[in-house]
Amino acid sequence: MSLLQQNLYSLSRLSLIWFTTAQIVVGLTKSESCLNILLTNDDGYETPLTNSLFEFLRDETCHSVKLVAPKGGQSGKGGAIDLLVPNLEMGNPETDIYYLDSTPVTTVLFGLDIVCAEADFEPDLIISGPNEGWNQGWAAQISGTVNGAVAALARGYPAISVSAFQADGKYEESAGMVTKIVNNLIETKLLRDGELILGEGEGLNVNIPIILSGVEAEVDDYTFKLTKIGRGGPFGAPKYFRDLKDSNVVASLPYAYLFYGKSGLGLTFPYNEAGVIQDTDPESEYNAFGPVLTNQTFVVTVSPLQSSFAADPSSNVLMAFGEKKTTKHKKSAKKAKGSKAGKRSKDSKQPVQPANLTTGLPTRSV
Repeated sequence: MSLLQQNLYSLSRLSLIWFTTAQIVVGLTKSESCLNILLTNDDGYETPLTNSLFEFLRDETCHSVKLVAPKGGQSGKGGAIDLLVPNLEMGNPETDIYYLDSTPVTTVLFGLDIVCAEADFEPDLIISGPNEGWNQGWAAQISGTVNGAVAALARGYPAISVSAFQADGKYEESAGMVTKIVNNLIETKLLRDGELILGEGEGLNVNIPIILSGVEAEVDDYTFKLTKIGRGGPFGAPKYFRDLKDSNVVASLPYAYLFYGKSGLGLTFPYNEAGVIQDTDPESEYNAFGPVLTNQTFVVTVSPLQSSFAADPSSNVLMAFGEKKTTKHKKSAKKAKGSKAGKRSKDSKQPVQPANLTTGLPTRSV
């Protein structure tokens, strides 16, 4: 064999080794970035927004996804459960799509305890939504979408609730954009070096602004802003009326006359007219947009979410019970600041401290 032939042979072997190594590295990177996702909602398993996201995750990404949702609409059911109600109707109309004729929280538990367990499918992330309608401030408390995510958080799973403008679920183009925004959130914010940044029981409440057909925008035009769940709501707030004609939201409906002379729970706009305390926090979801979400914002709000109602005691409560001002909880939280979120462990009973979520992107408006 000539010297030239030997060199060419050596080069070909090196190229083959390099190509094989590259394939292995790419394969490892891809597998690390692929998640098992349990998708749910409170609008029903056939709703366009959730189905759009399900089909995209299934067909356009490496993620494995199962959709487990209520049979029909369960909006506003909050944390309601069907405890000791036997033989709830369940179905599996398509591959990886399941329904339960029950509340969002019960459905999530059905998904985890039955569907995922029997399929040996351990979720890395639970996504509740996208909902047909925003869930900001007080609305998050009663939302079936948010509480579906909270039920997963209580089990120690990372979870996010996602809400969009109700009308955007009626149009294929806008529903597709909502889907792309959710996927972009996962790929650019929630995954770091192939790992999910959310720890055990760590959640986010996400609200996507109005997306109108005909608006020229790309998915990268929508930026993510870290906010807080506050008090405000873009559609007012609930108030009980002796006569529903006194509700200015009811009065604006074309069929308002059907409610005249009848008592019941209605809505009043603005939200603070219903007795909800004014939302003055500039970092709240509501104030990140202003009083009404419009198509003139490209900001997606992302607010930390937890499963517990736990709160730190005020100084007055501490004094009343003879406690010192600094609590052990605060000390441990301070010590853990900046720690990387760990993976979920079935045997772990200690929550992982939340990882920092930064945007690094400017806000764009038109």
